Amino acid sequence: MKLYWKIFLLTTSMTIILFTLFGSSMMYLSFRNALDNEINQGYLAQKTYHLLFQSMRFSPLDTLLDQESADDINKNIGAYFSDDIFTLMEENNGKLVSTEYQYLSDYRELYRQMQKDEHEAAYMIREVDGHHMLFYLSYIQTGGVDYYVGSRRPIDALYHDREQLYREYLILIAGMSAAGSIIIFMVAKLFTKDIEQLRKMARRFAGGDYSVRSQIRREDEIGSLSEDINKMADKLEKNIQELRDSLRRQEEFTGAFSHELKTPMTAIVGYSEMMRSMKLTEEEIIDYSTYICRQGKRLEKLSHQMLDLMGLTPDELQFERLLMPVVIREAVQSTAYAMKETGVVCRVQAEPGYVTGCRELLVMLFGNLLDNARKASEAGKRIYVKGSIKGTEYVVTVLDEGRGIPEKEIQHITEAFYMVDKSRARKQGGSGLGLALCQRIVEAHHEQMVIRSRVGVGTAVHISLPAAGKEETDEKTDV
Repeated sequence: MKLYWKIFLLTTSMTIILFTLFGSSMMYLSFRNALDNEINQGYLAQKTYHLLFQSMRFSPLDTLLDQESADDINKNIGAYFSDDIFTLMEENNGKLVSTEYQYLSDYRELYRQMQKDEHEAAYMIREVDGHHMLFYLSYIQTGGVDYYVGSRRPIDALYHDREQLYREYLILIAGMSAAGSIIIFMVAKLFTKDIEQLRKMARRFAGGDYSVRSQIRREDEIGSLSEDINKMADKLEKNIQELRDSLRRQEEFTGAFSHELKTPMTAIVGYSEMMRSMKLTEEEIIDYSTYICRQGKRLEKLSHQMLDLMGLTPDELQFERLLMPVVIREAVQSTAYAMKETGVVCRVQAEPGYVTGCRELLVMLFGNLLDNARKASEAGKRIYVKGSIKGTEYVVTVLDEGRGIPEKEIQHITEAFYMVDKSRARKQGGSGLGLALCQRIVEAHHEQMVIRSRVGVGTAVHISLPAAGKEETDEKTDV
């Protein structure tokens, strides 16, 4: 059952029940007030009858009333009342004698009630021949004789009004229930419209449409729920996209790694087979052996880089306090021979300062960055390494005047085996693992590597490390 039907049925039922209880209570109170008013009117009539009866019994010598005298008194007094019919009774040897013998049993019941409660008056309501009657009985003493005055008055009009009011109320409650049901249904439908929209959105999202978003804008709980669902959808879409990117990178990594292995392995197997099965000259044997050795070193370098990349576990690293100019100098010296061969000049300006890190990894980090800068630079170009303390960090910048990197490629260059110019990179002995390894080293130090580049201008790599003090002198080096 849909939510708006549940709201409709629950609200309609509660409304009808509340209206019924309220209306019934109000009608009961109205009827009770009207009945109390009738009882009070009967009581006042009894009092008036007492006064008139006592004034007519002026002779104290008259001790008993006969039937004729009682009828005369009732006839004279009855002229003053329009609705009440009075009867006069006297207690004779414990029996009541009445002028209306057909109601004698009712008056006797009232008499017993008076005796039991020790009251001088009593009343009751009886249905006689389909009519509702209000009976009264009260005690009066005059002329030394005890009398009981009874009266009855019809109250059918009161009950008739009540029944009429009930009928009219039932018609009213039926009409109001019908109108209210329509209104409640429309309100429930309107109230649950946004919830239904959220439900449809969730189904589309579960079906793979991760771009769907809720358009509900309300300043209430539904609006807050809509906003939270949109935030959750954004987060899920981002995570799913990251998973897809990760899967794509893994597939590209596997393909690139297979390709990087396949090329040298094919060459090694091919040249080895030729040397084994063919008669070669000494010069050819030397050439083939040199090529096999070169490809073997390429595989060795690749395996070492893979071990370095996969073996980085930050929790197992040994961090120490390091003087940064010394670390940078070691990295520069490790690439000095290759730079001299290509005709690239490296200038270093490092402000003395200490950092907390792993010496071997930082030397490898800056060595890879310098080697990448060298490969991207032509002969005669310069590479600048600058180190300075900025606040609580020691910032190292490696800047070259090389070819630069296209803007759309920057976000991918730290992925394993990713190369902007694959043919040039392989020709220079690159495998696409250098920057990926640099990224892992920076992450192991819980820092970030920022790369900025312009095609034809050069590339700048900024790395921030936690500073741990400074020295007094600067160090400048040309390589």
